[in-house]
Amino acid sequence: MADMQATGLGAASKLPLIKLLDDLTAVQMQRLKPMEQQKTAYEAQLSAFGLLKSALENVSTAATTLSQPATLNATVVTSSSTAFSAAVTGNASAGNYQIKVSSLAQAQSLRTAGQTSSSAMLGTLALSRTLTISQPAHSPPLVVTLNDSQTSLDAVAAAINRQQGSVSAAVIQDSDGKYYLTLGAKESGTQSAMTVSVTGDNSLAAVLNYSNSPVPLGNMSVAVAATDALFTFNGIGMDRQSNTITDLPPGVVVILKALSPGGNPEALQIEHDTAPVQQAFGDFVTAYNALLSSMTSLTQYVPVQPGQQQSPDNGALIGNITLRQMKEQLKDVITGSYGRVPYGPNEVHWLSDLGITADRTGMLVVNSGKLAHTVLAEPVQVNTFLIGANTTLGLATKMSLVLKQFLSPYNGTIKIATESLVQNITTVDKQIAQATQVVESNMSNMRKQFAALDVMVEQLNNTSKFLTEQFKNMNRREG
Repeated sequence: MADMQATGLGAASKLPLIKLLDDLTAVQMQRLKPMEQQKTAYEAQLSAFGLLKSALENVSTAATTLSQPATLNATVVTSSSTAFSAAVTGNASAGNYQIKVSSLAQAQSLRTAGQTSSSAMLGTLALSRTLTISQPAHSPPLVVTLNDSQTSLDAVAAAINRQQGSVSAAVIQDSDGKYYLTLGAKESGTQSAMTVSVTGDNSLAAVLNYSNSPVPLGNMSVAVAATDALFTFNGIGMDRQSNTITDLPPGVVVILKALSPGGNPEALQIEHDTAPVQQAFGDFVTAYNALLSSMTSLTQYVPVQPGQQQSPDNGALIGNITLRQMKEQLKDVITGSYGRVPYGPNEVHWLSDLGITADRTGMLVVNSGKLAHTVLAEPVQVNTFLIGANTTLGLATKMSLVLKQFLSPYNGTIKIATESLVQNITTVDKQIAQATQVVESNMSNMRKQFAALDVMVEQLNNTSKFLTEQFKNMNRREG
């Protein structure tokens, strides 16, 4: 008997048993094909819902932007002036104001008397000394301890700058070759004016001491005086430590740049800014149209070609009831009526009143000119149309509510649909595994039967050979 382990199935009998077994296995595996196709369909639907979720989230973001006060109530500075500049930085109301600048805020600068050297020591040796710079706006004061090697102009400036406080120091040289230590307040206004004192070293104190009193005392002098910003706002006198005004009017930053020409006030005009809401409408339309396009692609039907059971180009969610219901709900929001009740003439109740209409496919089309005119002429009505009033929802708030129901991570429509598909895929995987196990078991049994057949055929062949030889021998003896 041949060694089957070495020669393989069918080697003994010379029969194509391996091919027969492979063919039978292929036939058996055909029972898995419908299940695998079903799994592929479920996976395609799961991926499709992922794409749908992304498109819905984009619409949700656009709808939320449409309902934000920063979008609907945006304002912008439309005037220009010589004495100041202004920009809206927060929730500023539209209005007209008058500003007259009579003094700009300045940071104080002090300087020592001229010295012949910037590196020569100015203090008395073997003494401990402390330099203190006081400013009303800063507590505690800037305190610098100086040793014997730190009493030159260069060393004092370096020691002050190492503190990284509210005062900067520098050593400069004039055209005559004399050196000066300058101290500059980093902030403007009289509350940052400096008082300088040295204790423990009278020699250095004679160079650096300065008192910011009605009659300045000390050997340092004022290079630039500390001044406050003085101006009038709508005729009311104001003073500030800085030239940057952040509270008049609220939500606007005004930067004072120069004295008002001729001592006359200049206008600050703030108007409603329609650009953000127009941009938000454009983004919403773009996101909504992209969502409709995705829905159309995911549900498209392509006629079956001869020999096909279904077209491979069909959308993954063709006939899906969940998607159809979502599309209907979104359409109800888009085509709904909003605004004040009871309705009056020339009010904003429909998207078409804003210049936004739907074509025959449902895609939204924007008339930019009409939209710009309406949001400029009727800002209150546009706000009510989008947000709603009292217990009535506006378009943006209703759209956000509907999309929240779709996208909720807990019991949202998309969540429920995808969880069901994941469960279906898990079930089909189990069915495929069980069917595969049955096929493998059947093929294992078939292999055993084929192996037995191989052995039996080999035995029959051997018996046939033996009998043939015996008959030949008998014939030879009788002949």
